[in-house]
Amino acid sequence: MEQGKFNNGPIAAWSVRIAKSLGIFLAAIVIICATIVLLVSNEQYRGALIWGADHFLDSTLKLDGTLAIGIGKELSLSANTAQLIADDGSYKIASGKFEARLDIISSLRSRTWRFSTLKLVNTHIQILDTGPSQSDPDTPLYLPAIIVDRVDLKSITLSLQESGRTAPWTLVLDRFAIAPKVSEAGNNKPALIDGVVSGTGSLGSEPFSVKGSYAESGSGYGVDITLSSKSHNARVSATIADPATGKGLDLKIAAKGEDVSGLLSLFDTPDLPLKTLDLSTSVTGSLSDPQLKNLSISLTHTQGVSLDIKGEVGHLLELQDLNLKASFGTENLGQVADLIEALGGAATKEVQAAPHQPDAPPGKSAIEDIGPVSLTGTLVRDRQKISVDDISLTVGPKAQPELQAAGSIALTASQSIRVQGQVDAATATLARVAVNDEAFSNRTSGKLGRIKGHFNVVQEEGQWRVEKLELDSTGTQLYQAHITTNRSQSPTSEMTGFDYKVQIANPAALGTELGVDFSGISPYTTSGAITIGRNKLNYKGGDALGETESHSEVDINWENEKILVRGKVDIPKLHLSDLGLKEKGSDSDAPHPIEAVAEAGDSAKAGETNTPQEIDQTRLFSRTPFDFSWAENLGLELDLNIDQISGAAVTAGKLAAHISAKESVIHIYPLQVEVEGGKGDLDLKIEAASTPKFTLKLAAENLKLERLIAEAQDSIQVLGESWLRIDIQSQGNSPQEVASNLSGTAGFGVEETQIPLKYIRLLSVDVFGWALGRVQSQQAYTQLNCMIGAFKIDQGVASSKVLVADGSNLRIEGTATIDLGNETIDMVLLPKEKKKFYSSITAVNIKGQLQAPNVKALPMEAAALKVGAAALLPGIGVTAYLADKLWNKFRGEEEASNDDTTQNKTSGCEAVLEKQKEREPSATN
Repeated sequence: MEQGKFNNGPIAAWSVRIAKSLGIFLAAIVIICATIVLLVSNEQYRGALIWGADHFLDSTLKLDGTLAIGIGKELSLSANTAQLIADDGSYKIASGKFEARLDIISSLRSRTWRFSTLKLVNTHIQILDTGPSQSDPDTPLYLPAIIVDRVDLKSITLSLQESGRTAPWTLVLDRFAIAPKVSEAGNNKPALIDGVVSGTGSLGSEPFSVKGSYAESGSGYGVDITLSSKSHNARVSATIADPATGKGLDLKIAAKGEDVSGLLSLFDTPDLPLKTLDLSTSVTGSLSDPQLKNLSISLTHTQGVSLDIKGEVGHLLELQDLNLKASFGTENLGQVADLIEALGGAATKEVQAAPHQPDAPPGKSAIEDIGPVSLTGTLVRDRQKISVDDISLTVGPKAQPELQAAGSIALTASQSIRVQGQVDAATATLARVAVNDEAFSNRTSGKLGRIKGHFNVVQEEGQWRVEKLELDSTGTQLYQAHITTNRSQSPTSEMTGFDYKVQIANPAALGTELGVDFSGISPYTTSGAITIGRNKLNYKGGDALGETESHSEVDINWENEKILVRGKVDIPKLHLSDLGLKEKGSDSDAPHPIEAVAEAGDSAKAGETNTPQEIDQTRLFSRTPFDFSWAENLGLELDLNIDQISGAAVTAGKLAAHISAKESVIHIYPLQVEVEGGKGDLDLKIEAASTPKFTLKLAAENLKLERLIAEAQDSIQVLGESWLRIDIQSQGNSPQEVASNLSGTAGFGVEETQIPLKYIRLLSVDVFGWALGRVQSQQAYTQLNCMIGAFKIDQGVASSKVLVADGSNLRIEGTATIDLGNETIDMVLLPKEKKKFYSSITAVNIKGQLQAPNVKALPMEAAALKVGAAALLPGIGVTAYLADKLWNKFRGEEEASNDDTTQNKTSGCEAVLEKQKEREPSATN
């Protein structure tokens, strides 16, 4: 659109195109016929007509049938099978039979083009939208007034094909006729002409009929026509004093419709929730400058949707001096979303695509009972600007609305847009829409208060900028929020700065209102500054959660669909107690969830099985495809630094991590953490450009997890150090595919672990009840000095290379195969009581689905086939050397240490392995 010029829109454009096409068609008759009659003989008519169409109309005329031209008091033309096609493709007129008679004398007297007869049969008028190359539809159309005394139209089709529209807009006239009756002039009385108008046709798929009359007298011309269809009725009555000048126009229009959805479908809006129509208006002035007055349009729907428009237009053809007041209402916000979706706007009903909330009735959206909705405003247009003034939006009961807003929108001739207004909204309603939870408001007690404020937003040269914004929370003690613009944070006119501060004194109370468990969370405060400009955003802020403080700085730049994020987050000291992780008290008698199951275990003899009864049978690994589309256009460089972590019986050193993303490659490296005297390193890489590829390397050593594990549960005690090594790779489009394709190695080592005997009974197999219950019948725990496991993983199948646990009275060796793709396990555990030879003990076979395996007692001989024959010898482990190599690898050594510290150690894995090597010297050779 040119600067300083407003587009009149598609309706005005098509109206002008139709008028031009019909005017050109009739003008062609006059110009061509006059030229032919004056210049050529009868036998040259056909060629001259074709030449005239090309010369005067930039069109191609085809005359394939008979042709006759005559001149006298009337200029007449009749033709069969004629076509007139615009060179630019903007229109095409094809007629099976055409006849027109121009009354020359009456035309000269009235300064009009007055046709005594116009007859068309089997005629198709096609108007096409040819795009920018087509002439400007706002160009003035200069044609003399056209009056036709007698009209006879049969089988006429008018089609308008708009660019981007699949099907044309079609009007069909089966028959339309104007039959005049002339009364002779009397003494001092002019001749009086009146007649009957009749016709039938269809608009789209809706048939209609036309009935009416017209009259001509010395005082002017008048017409009264009624159009009727199955569900619509319209009446048009008009008079005009002087058709030549177009002055003295007085046109009245009234229309009613019971179901306008069929008509609306012609404009590609088939789903608009509108049904009934009531319209009335008048047009006065002149044909060259008509004024629309007393406009009243009312559209309603049986479900409570309504639209009312009242006002006037000072200059109808130019759409200038508009003053239209509109009011729109619905029963709820869901109907508003339906309307926006039906109009095909950029905003769609996204809430319907969100996952269904279990608290909401089936098929009911979270916004469908928020209402009623009332929106009013006044559209004003002059030559300087277009504006919507006095906008008022109310959502909810008038006595206590959930949302109120007021303001205005202005578009100037320089194409700048200014939006200003005030807002007052219930916070619970805003949160309910944001989380798409219909039951959200039912959980709140009205203590969330409201958000109030005002704003002023400007768009210039395609760039939006907030000139002023101020929002505050009111009516609540649960939180305090304040957001305001900060001009000092705006280095240029293209930048907008914001300051914000949010305080939550009691997160647990706020969580109760939100339906979220925030118990134990410390008071929270966040504040900072945000600067937004063209394609960039900068954030600097700080957070305080109890004694934990953090400082963040983030820069975001975007262009087209690419987004680049750079930033860092620094936390000097993280207090876990601020996150609700408190140290457990020693007086807690509440049983661990697994203890109740352990107490219910019954013993089973060899060959018997026991299957847990209350285990989730769902799959471990989801089949839902990954969605890494967000990473395609994301660039990320983020550093996270925590200097110290403490609280909840845990003391840790620093945590440092770098997270990056570029061209669908997400990389977390390095991630280093020091915790409980040990340290860990993680390297995770995801290549998501096509089939996602995953690489994970994790190394953790010298971890003292006694206090940390004690915080998670109070049954199993880990008194020694722990080690962990993982090096795996995989690829797949879902978690299940990744599990099926997993390859690599994984191993762990844990020292000095105490396990309650009742956990052993959880397996309900007599071997553990005998081996541990008999040996340590006076104790509640059994001691395991060392546990080591190592697995090789190939295409989703993890096979144990080492699986051993050793204590002072008991040694357990085993073998395991875990199929991650099929989610199955086949594990044999072979316990050995160290002080007896060939004790009457049994082994354990755990086999089946990972979520619900069967536990079965096996004879020793059968178990030894899997674990190894030498495992039957008391005190000797066939995996001693391999376990020793693994343990030293955990410690970062390729060979076992021979220093005094190792030799003198009396507990843990080193001591156990040294004793095993002494008993099994050949294993080290």
